[in-house]
Amino acid sequence: MRLRTLDLIRYGRFTDRTLDFGPAGDGPDVAIVYGPNEAGKSTALHAWLDLLFEMPLQHRYAFQHARKDMLIGATLETADGPLTLRRTGQRTGSLTDARGRAVDERRLEVLLHGLDRDAYRTRFSLDDRVLREGGEEIAKAQGDLGQLLYAGSSGLSGFAETLRQAQEEIDGFHKPRGRSTVLAEARNTLRGIEDRLDAARLDPRRFDALQAEAAAADAALAEAGAKRDYAKRALRLREAADARRDLSREIDVLTDRLADHPAGPDLPPEAAARLAQALEALTVAREGRARADEALADAERRRADQTPDPDGLRIGALLAELEDVPFGDGQTLVMRATAADADLGNRRAERDRLRTSVRMLAERLAGPEADPAHVVLARDVMSAIRDAALDLRAARTGRDEARRTLAAARDGLGPSEVMPDGSEALADALAALDSLRLDPEALAATARDAALAADLAAAGLPSGWDVLTEAGLPTAAELRAAEQAVQAAAAEVAKADGAAADAAEALAAQTAALEAETGLGDVVTDADIAASRAARDRLWSTHRGALDAASADAFAEAMAQDDAARDRHGASREARAHRARMEAEVHLLRERLARRTDAAQAARAAQETPLGAAAQLAGRLGLDPSVSPAVFAERREALIAAAGARLAAEAAQADHARALDASNAALRAVAGAVREVGGTVSAMPDGLPAARRLRSDLDERRARIASRQEAAGVVRKLEAAEARCAAAVTDAEAALTRLTAGLWCAGLSGEALLRLYDDLAELGEQHAALGELERRVARMQDALDAFDTRAGDLIAALGDEARGASVAGLLRAARDRAAAAGAADRAIAAAQRDAAAAREEQKRLDRKIASAIDRRDAVFAGQDSVPGEDPEAALARLLARDELRAQIASLSKERTALAEWHDPAALAEEEAQDDPVRTEALTDTVKEAEAARDHALGRRAEARAALDVALNGEGGVDLAQERAAVLEELREAARRAALTRIGLVAAAGALRRLREDRRGPMLQATEAAFRQMTGGEWPRLEAQPTGSGERLVGIRNGAAVPADAMSTGTRGQLYLALRVAGHADFTDRFGPLPFLTDDILETFDDDRAAAALRLAAEMGRMGQAILFTHHRHLVQMAEDEIPGLRIIDLQAN
Repeated sequence: MRLRTLDLIRYGRFTDRTLDFGPAGDGPDVAIVYGPNEAGKSTALHAWLDLLFEMPLQHRYAFQHARKDMLIGATLETADGPLTLRRTGQRTGSLTDARGRAVDERRLEVLLHGLDRDAYRTRFSLDDRVLREGGEEIAKAQGDLGQLLYAGSSGLSGFAETLRQAQEEIDGFHKPRGRSTVLAEARNTLRGIEDRLDAARLDPRRFDALQAEAAAADAALAEAGAKRDYAKRALRLREAADARRDLSREIDVLTDRLADHPAGPDLPPEAAARLAQALEALTVAREGRARADEALADAERRRADQTPDPDGLRIGALLAELEDVPFGDGQTLVMRATAADADLGNRRAERDRLRTSVRMLAERLAGPEADPAHVVLARDVMSAIRDAALDLRAARTGRDEARRTLAAARDGLGPSEVMPDGSEALADALAALDSLRLDPEALAATARDAALAADLAAAGLPSGWDVLTEAGLPTAAELRAAEQAVQAAAAEVAKADGAAADAAEALAAQTAALEAETGLGDVVTDADIAASRAARDRLWSTHRGALDAASADAFAEAMAQDDAARDRHGASREARAHRARMEAEVHLLRERLARRTDAAQAARAAQETPLGAAAQLAGRLGLDPSVSPAVFAERREALIAAAGARLAAEAAQADHARALDASNAALRAVAGAVREVGGTVSAMPDGLPAARRLRSDLDERRARIASRQEAAGVVRKLEAAEARCAAAVTDAEAALTRLTAGLWCAGLSGEALLRLYDDLAELGEQHAALGELERRVARMQDALDAFDTRAGDLIAALGDEARGASVAGLLRAARDRAAAAGAADRAIAAAQRDAAAAREEQKRLDRKIASAIDRRDAVFAGQDSVPGEDPEAALARLLARDELRAQIASLSKERTALAEWHDPAALAEEEAQDDPVRTEALTDTVKEAEAARDHALGRRAEARAALDVALNGEGGVDLAQERAAVLEELREAARRAALTRIGLVAAAGALRRLREDRRGPMLQATEAAFRQMTGGEWPRLEAQPTGSGERLVGIRNGAAVPADAMSTGTRGQLYLALRVAGHADFTDRFGPLPFLTDDILETFDDDRAAAALRLAAEMGRMGQAILFTHHRHLVQMAEDEIPGLRIIDLQAN
């Protein structure tokens, strides 16, 4: 599927705006949508998703157009051809075609390969936020290859966090050697309940009586249930009989109505459509037959209006034959004769005028009676004579100019001079002095300032601070780590002390509450009950042995005390449970206080390690060991600044010394050079101005010498040039004499010939034009003679029309006559063709009419009805008949269905009894049976409750309920943990299969994309084995770097490479879908942005890629990187 156009008809800020992505073309199918912030890029992206997956009820873009009025459109290119769709804001039937007809949503589901909105958004759209989250996902997954391939192919993030939470949930239920898991705590609770249940026992005789009562209640309930079921079956049978009886009556009524309709088979479902098509075809055919009749009458009328002209047709043939006759120069005789007839007189007059002009011009050049043919010179001869005369003029002018220049050069030579020895050494010495870049005075001031800055930087530092810097200062990372470790240890100590104080306070409060509760003395404990029961059993044994009154009284007293204790035990059940909870809470609080006290002591012990490390760092910085690490960084910066200032001062002093030595050496060289050329040397640097003046004088002398040498060379060159110019004059004079020998102009000077040249040229042109004009007049006369010969038959056919006419008049008369005859002939032929076509159309429409009548009558075939004059009414009666038949069949089917699951004989018997009182009686019987069963159910519940109370003993019911609740909670927790474990195993298996299935192609595609995007900085990706799978690593500078250890920006680019590979994998397996990105290159530098754009071009070769951005420079970069890029500017009209 490909997006050709996106029509934002009424959506967000857009009204009637179309984004045209153009045809796919042969290159990469990539478009970039540009617009500044708030231009509507995100709006267009959401519009595309809304078109594919409906608009949400609460719409964020319904601010300019109401949701119900919003409308989006698109043209999609599919394998079946173009598909134009519209999406409205309606809640149902919102997908339509361009004409507003409903389109099944499954049409889009097939094109999207079953992807829903979230799946398409995560797989085929990408923005800067998702890119950052993808980089974080790589870190959370710790480079696990399966999870990264899943993230790349699905676009989903957060999967690593989901797996971690699932594992924590499983470990929370059960973990080997875990003491605080749900399963371990439940086991402890159940053991306590079982111990407390051991105290309750039941007397056998009482148990037998209660068990018998429960069995009797179960039997009574079973009997009542059987009676209720029998009553319900009888009522259902009666209700089915009543319903069947009512349906029979409806069937009879419909059958009576059916008798009034025509007989015949049921019409097929398409009968109405077939009849409508046949009637429409019949109407159209009859209307066409009427038009064919009118066309035939019109054609016959047009044929009768025309008169044939055979002579005119013959004139046309003669004219065509004459117009095809060629003339000698390739044109037709008619064209030549027409032009000659119109222009021959003018050309003869022009020839005579030109003859007179040529003769007068020849006499002006060569004298009276001069023959123009003798005076005229050939064009090449004239050109040669003119060139020779010009060469002679130029040679004489050059010779005169050379003589004047030579005389001036000889006059300009001055006196001769020479340079003293050593002049070049003085120039070199001064140049070396000037080339020194360092000023000793400026460097001296800089050295003083640097020394002062070093003293200021060391102010406030202890003596011997330089020894500390030379020994090596701690790094900033070490200082930060020490400060953080000390702070963390202090925080842990404070936290542990606070927790211990809170535990001590809670223990004191709970202990006081328990002591107050114990002081009340109104609670009988389980131990008290056990003691009274043991005393009673002991006295019972004594009584059985003695069987006297005293032992009987003692046993009776013990029984009374035991019963009273049990009564008080039962009455104090809640208070006893409350005290037990308080005692358990006190025990837990004591344990908590002990744990937290130990934790506080451990925190203080652990604090010593970071404090010791901080004391060592303080010593390396020259600080007291007790100083807080918060000041370490400031001292380190001060030491670094002091060391840097001292090094700068030493470097400035060295620079000054070097500059001073270089300056003194250069001054000594200048003094030696002055002495060498014979100058007077003064002490340096005071003598430096005099040395510079001496050098200036020597430079001026050198310039004068060079100038005189150059002038002497010019004089020699001018003498040679003057000799060459004189020889050129002699040669030019000889050449002109040779050219004019034997001509009428022999002996004329060069200047005279140049003055006559224009007249000679004009004479040549006029003489040539005269010859051409005489030849043209002759050809015109030949054309007229030939025309008179070949047009004889045409002139005879025209008769009086041709007599005395010019060539053009003759041709015009022939053409008019032939055109009129041809038009009449063509009109007759056209009328005859139209008449034949109309007759054929009549025959064709007659066949259409007969076919339509046959199709109409076929609808009524086999029916006891004919179409007659109103076939639609006849069809309506048949359709009404078929509807009655369908209703009867439906009711009969319903009546048959009511008989299912019932005895046919019993049902027939019930149908025969049409007594409404019987149905009411059966309904009352069911109600009575229900009431009896409910009563039996209550009796059974009471009997079972009595048995359960006896079985559990006093307090046993509560313990049994508590145990049941614990077991139920344990079963539910186990079920959830098992489901989570199954899901985790399934996810691990799916990731393993994904890693195995797509490891090769996806890893290769990811590696290529990542290498291209990083400019070869990360040339390779590898999968390294781990304990339970594989992890992804990148190779950089030959070293393996785990994916989760890469920088944030690099992880984002790796995630983009995974998404590119996932897109290629999906496209290869299912086919292309448009891939959209929204400003994903904001954090990329120019090189990686260009590489990412080249990747977009690669994606565009597999499918369609659409990039949204608000950066103009990215648009320009994309134009350079992506051939055939289509740019859509949201601000353009």
